[in-house]
Amino acid sequence: MKILIVIFPYLLLSQGLHVESILDTNHAYIGDIITWTIKTNKNQNRRVFYPILKKEDDKGLSILNHSLIMDQKENIGIKFEIACWDTGTYLTPDYHVEILKNDGSLDLLLDVRTQEFKISSILSNIEDPDFRPIMGPVSVKPVFPL
Repeated sequence: MKILIVIFPYLLLSQGLHVESILDTNHAYIGDIITWTIKTNKNQNRRVFYPILKKEDDKGLSILNHSLIMDQKENIGIKFEIACWDTGTYLTPDYHVEILKNDGSLDLLLDVRTQEFKISSILSNIEDPDFRPIMGPVSVKPVFPL
């Protein structure tokens, strides 16, 4: 009887839908591609729809590409490629996963936790960020002397 009291809450709570939001890095440089993955647990017995985000954002963050994550012909997530065009600290866009009823209508929206990441300039890593003088043309010997 005691073991049933311990196992029952675990079985009850393990039937829920779990959504995870993962960034491949939390520090990148201007123009680098950051992969943002949103996944749900595979055996949830619920229909899940992953909306597609718009391509451009006015905050210096762009969604370059997206692809669905499949496991044994079952959609378990979506992957976005993000690039930022200015330095600073950014948050992943607001995103929600749609849980559908058996008839395909919307049952509920599950918000995905936003992730914070930092974008730096590559110029901050070099010792002398000033522009260097342009070199003149280099003379080349002809192959066949004239």
